[in-house]
Amino acid sequence: VQDAEVAWQRGFGHADATTGAPVTPDTVFQAASVSKPLFAYTVLGACADGLLDLETPLSDYLPEPYIADDPRLHQFTARHVLSHTPGFPNWRPKEGDLRIHFAAGERFAYSGEGYVYLQRVVEHLSGQPLDAWMRARLLDPLDLQHSSYVWSDAYEAQVARGHDEEGKPQELRRMRDPNAAYSLYTTPAELARFLTALLAPPGDPACLRAEQVAQMLTPQVPV
Repeated sequence: VQDAEVAWQRGFGHADATTGAPVTPDTVFQAASVSKPLFAYTVLGACADGLLDLETPLSDYLPEPYIADDPRLHQFTARHVLSHTPGFPNWRPKEGDLRIHFAAGERFAYSGEGYVYLQRVVEHLSGQPLDAWMRARLLDPLDLQHSSYVWSDAYEAQVARGHDEEGKPQELRRMRDPNAAYSLYTTPAELARFLTALLAPPGDPACLRAEQVAQMLTPQVPV
């Protein structure tokens, strides 16, 4: 991506070492935590539209608390979640309850769990599951037709598998439940198109307004 345009693209290597299928710009990858900035983009757009506010405690939007018995939950805002400062761990423990480890905004600690909390707020306010929300707010407006926060059977013929240290293909995750922190499937070409939207001069109705882009690209907390 150069000057807010896709200047060059090419695939390298194999999408699956067993079949020898090549990687192309249209190969579908599990984007993992790259899911987060696309979701953040839609949240800032929703703030611009007045659906929610960056500084309002997220607990004000939900009928029931996300976790019980910790008043620090009521300090959490969308800004805290998007800047990884809410106080949650990255993920809730496999056994036991999710707990807050420090007051919101006190310091940086990477947290997928915070993004899931914000996802629940967005789903409640919009009345849409995350995959439908992302489709309406970002994927369709930017024409990212091969991108999705849930698995599509159409991916079977074009998806890349992960490979271990010996180059052996690993089991493919077909995620059916959308997760703002990690469930995005996308292609290199479509991810590049998202970057062009983020970097392009404002004015396209499908893109964020200038002030939201500035918010997204401004450092929020020292690390």
